Amino acid sequence: MSRIFLDSNVLVPLFMQSDPNHKTVSEWIKEKIRENEFSVSPQVIAETYATITSPTKFKNPLSAGQAKTGLLAFLSAKEIMLVPIGSNAIENALKAAEETGK
Repeated sequence: MSRIFLDSNVLVPLFMQSDPNHKTVSEWIKEKIRENEFSVSPQVIAETYATITSPTKFKNPLSAGQAKTGLLAFLSAKEIMLVPIGSNAIENALKAAEETGK
């Protein structure tokens, strides 16, 4: 089994149905997950969160709560490995972002 590092240019369309690449990325993930595992860094999670909640990037961005729920669910998938810091740090950062609105 191989490991693929995912960047925000993959995660943003995965989370945003209005992104023109949503269908393509979703199908690619479904195909690759059969024989691969994925790695993602805290920076990529932070970039994705900032983008999918941004009203300057999307006409209908996700709310802070929606983004937090979706990203935490994504990170909890057995095929996803967060590197190099633990998921508690990400959960705390997402919670802080949700509480501050940033």
